[in-house]
Amino acid sequence: MQQTTDVEMQKLIRQSLKNLQKQLKTVDQRIAQAVACDTANARRIEILDSIKGLGTVTISTCIAELPELGSLNRRQISNL
Repeated sequence: MQQTTDVEMQKLIRQSLKNLQKQLKTVDQRIAQAVACDTANARRIEILDSIKGLGTVTISTCIAELPELGSLNRRQISNL
């Protein structure tokens, strides 16, 4: 927005930002639904959710990228 003084371009940028925010909200909702429906990892999700500062995206990333989580000791998991 600061890069242009063209009113029409600013309007297009605002519209694009609104669309991206709407898409982000939809993606976040779908991630939250997927995490809520994941019965195989329910206990892991419950533990991660109890940690202050971890949100749905971080929790789903940990579950997806670290399937070993919960089965390794802290030294092994930190090595990953």
